[in-house]
Amino acid sequence: MDLLLLILVAHPFAASLLWTSYGLVYLLSSRKTGSRNQEPDFDYSVIIPFHDEPDGALKTAWSLVTVCPQPQEIVLVDDGSAHGMPEDAKLPPGTRLLRLDRNGGKARALNAALRTLKTEIVVCLDADTTAISTDWQGMLGRFRDPAVGAISGKIWPVTRRGATQRLQQLDYASVIGLIKAAETTWGCLMTVSGAFVAFRRSALQAIGGWRETTATEDIDASWRLQSAGWRLGYDYRWIASVEMVPTLFGLWRQRRRWSMGMGRTMRDHFVSTLKPGACQVPVAILSSLNIVWVVLTLICAMTLVAPALGAPHPVSDDLVPTSGALLEYLLASAVLFGAQFLCAAAIQGRPLRTYAVLILVAPLYPLYFWGILYSSFLTGFPRGFLRQDLGRWRRTQRLSDPLRQEADA
Repeated sequence: MDLLLLILVAHPFAASLLWTSYGLVYLLSSRKTGSRNQEPDFDYSVIIPFHDEPDGALKTAWSLVTVCPQPQEIVLVDDGSAHGMPEDAKLPPGTRLLRLDRNGGKARALNAALRTLKTEIVVCLDADTTAISTDWQGMLGRFRDPAVGAISGKIWPVTRRGATQRLQQLDYASVIGLIKAAETTWGCLMTVSGAFVAFRRSALQAIGGWRETTATEDIDASWRLQSAGWRLGYDYRWIASVEMVPTLFGLWRQRRRWSMGMGRTMRDHFVSTLKPGACQVPVAILSSLNIVWVVLTLICAMTLVAPALGAPHPVSDDLVPTSGALLEYLLASAVLFGAQFLCAAAIQGRPLRTYAVLILVAPLYPLYFWGILYSSFLTGFPRGFLRQDLGRWRRTQRLSDPLRQEADA
């Protein structure tokens, strides 16, 4: 039991230190390298798949008119919408509409568009995503390395009001972006951000495109690409904004779907990470440790509530933390999270005053972690591990359009 408690306490601290230290390495190396202003070697196309959200897809497409260099073409993929793009809709220059006859899911829509493209670089945006960066030359320049199969952009959440959206913004600002930066220094990613990512078309074709029977096509494609030897990277200078889920239940469903996708990916592709040439060994190991930690915390929690259920108390009173030890743990957690937050803020590159509201909601993060992230993982990961998903779009509620249909992404 002593070893169990040590693991429970040590793992979050070790993971935070790992992300923070390698995040600093990423930040320093990126600043030393600087941005690349040479003319890119590649033309690129953009795919925007959508289902029953034509207004969002149009907004995303129009956000690209100021980017430089301009895409060769933009493909709006209407995936069997009941209320699709109007015939008289004004499309941006160089944009065409591809209508599919039924709701086959995001991966199917992406594959349908991919088969019509000729450019070597393919950028994918969700229909709730707006391009913020106007200079895309740096991102395109990353593909000069022939081993790079995909570059994930930085997501900056659109937060309008409410603690639910603020907590998501805190998660993106202090955790998600930092993890991607740290992973990039290892030459791999747990997953690209499917809402804003650029792929090498030949790499996608080599793995057969996106898999259409998984809950999260971005996680699945990330692991298959890296298992085939392609490297993935993160570009913190290439930025887009994404609308956040406005309700706690909608957020829980979204994170459960992410966990389902992770479960399916671990089942299907973990063994392939061990073969020669695979690139994602570090994230596979860390993912496994995270899963073990979740299982151990559940076991520990069950032992603590056992007396209330009439079972013998399996934990010695000597192992129950004193109030002083608990206070020390909380202080150490606050210091470590503060260091992680500052490192992540430096990578985000925004003035510290931008994070003033986030600092106020930071004390709620443990409730967000245990109530949303942990519980959605406990229900989603086993479900994804044991079953096959059809990958179809699902209804979720957005603040701007409560009736819109999409894949909880």
